[in-house]
Amino acid sequence: MNSDESLQKAADALDPVAAQALMERLARRRLEARSPTGRDWTAAKKISVVVLLALMTVAAVLWPQLVFGMVAILIGVAIYFLPTIIAARAHHRNANAICALNFLLGWTFVGWVIAFVWALMVGTEKAD
Repeated sequence: MNSDESLQKAADALDPVAAQALMERLARRRLEARSPTGRDWTAAKKISVVVLLALMTVAAVLWPQLVFGMVAILIGVAIYFLPTIIAARAHHRNANAICALNFLLGWTFVGWVIAFVWALMVGTEKAD
């Protein structure tokens, strides 16, 4: 018998006020069990998330160039490391070498193209 069932049986045996308190405790336990972190969010956490979202919205309205610049940098980094991403997702047997080539010589465009073509080569899965 698990603790939830024992709490339910104890609640049935108590007076209505104590049973209500016990049932509320049981409901809190069930809610915590469903929460991804194991705990319910406190009011402070909720407020901090709302404040952070508000600040991000204000920044996007007041400084759209900053937001555009950050997005452009993220897209640029993703394109730069595209050969590495492709090799890692395809479980390429030379993924580490492709990553090194991409990191060290990707800025030369020729190095990036070589890494890109190497990452796209077929039949290169890792052997177990």
